[in-house]
Amino acid sequence: MTDEELRAKYCGAYKYLNGKGIYDLRCLARALGVAKPTALPKKKLLWEF
Repeated sequence: MTDEELRAKYCGAYKYLNGKGIYDLRCLARALGVAKPTALPKKKLLWEF
């Protein structure tokens, strides 16, 4: 899969997550097993998903 195809495929998910607050993202990250989500800024946290 090319970079362009990946961007097109996950664009909606990124927009959805980007619209969430940091608290919601951290809760979701904890549920998905991200280690220490409170230590990550929002932009880095988005790339963990």
